[in-house]
Amino acid sequence: CRVGLQGPLVAPESGWADSLRKAHRHGAHLLPYAEVGFALFSPSLSTGPSATAQKTRLTLDPPWSTVFRGESVTLTCSTSHPSGRRFTWYRNHKPFRSTEKNNLRIKYTQEEDAGRYQCKASDSERSDPVQLTISENWLILQVPYYGVFEGDPLCLRCYGWKGAKVSGIRYYRDGVDVTPSHVNSELSIKQARTRDSGKYHCTGSMRTTSYTSIEAQQVQDHPEDSGTPRCQIAAEDPPCDPLPKCWKDPPPLVFVALRQRIPEQKDPLPPNFQ
Repeated sequence: CRVGLQGPLVAPESGWADSLRKAHRHGAHLLPYAEVGFALFSPSLSTGPSATAQKTRLTLDPPWSTVFRGESVTLTCSTSHPSGRRFTWYRNHKPFRSTEKNNLRIKYTQEEDAGRYQCKASDSERSDPVQLTISENWLILQVPYYGVFEGDPLCLRCYGWKGAKVSGIRYYRDGVDVTPSHVNSELSIKQARTRDSGKYHCTGSMRTTSYTSIEAQQVQDHPEDSGTPRCQIAAEDPPCDPLPKCWKDPPPLVFVALRQRIPEQKDPLPPNFQ
């Protein structure tokens, strides 16, 4: 089985952006508004490896599609026989690094590190793309970089700038407070259902001022296909770590995530790959 992600961005929804602009004009305690756009993630389906080459799989650690500038991210290129191979790394479809190891660490992420990443072993097909977004907001709502299907666990995290403490965290879906009675920085949904579909955002307090970040997980119809085995990356124990899982009949729903624009610059940090 092969697991893949694909995520073309489309135009932002004006309603959410307009609401943030109005709040900003009326003195609400917000950072510059976050432009919101959709990124659809769905599995790449296949009956198995091709006769000539096996496809690699690219994963991120930590497993979030959005991180803060200056944080560390490790990319791992998984293949059945990694030893003795060279690995080529791609960003936005262009090769930028070749290594003997099957992992690549971005020690201090910068704005230019954002993009769609792929990897390829010397005798394998290129992996499906994984999107990495670099944020400079004070507060972000992090979602997994991998697809989450109906019935699987879903984990979202309200995260302050470089791990700063955030108090009074609240989670909202379509503007309705869905904060559990015992809330921490993560919102865990044990089994994602249709009713969990919607636009999510979180709020919290840092240094007595509240900031808002928009991000989301939504459910869409799974594309029709017949007969071939499917794979997904499931969130199991621990709840936010991806593991592959295959089945014969496709699940009906797949989640999608919203992304946000990077606002004003903070103090610069040099990019550093290891």
